[in-house]
Amino acid sequence: MKYLLLLLATLLVGCATTAAPRGANVKWDFNSANKGTMYLVANGQRHVVSTKASTPHQELKRSEYADYRIPAGARAAAYSWHAGFGDVVWVVQKGNQLEVYQQEMDESETSRYPVKRILVVPL
Repeated sequence: MKYLLLLLATLLVGCATTAAPRGANVKWDFNSANKGTMYLVANGQRHVVSTKASTPHQELKRSEYADYRIPAGARAAAYSWHAGFGDVVWVVQKGNQLEVYQQEMDESETSRYPVKRILVVPL
């Protein structure tokens, strides 16, 4: 009986750790003192996303995601554009981590630029 209770307690604890992850609090920080640096703020912690933006990023509205081919389930998205060249950056939550993706674009065509995963943030 003692072993049965121990086994049951172990199973309950193990099941509790496999629960679905809670959504992270996600936002951008474009207004840094470091010009051109873009941060992702996840659950209050800042993470460097990019240090080479030629112009500050701007947050995209959810209604604009389809125009930029951003997944509908993205947690946040932003873009930067200057002199015919720019990029789009977005965040998705996969399990216990946030993944940040980037696609560069220019005036002529965006399909030739690959989507790159540029940052992974464990939660």
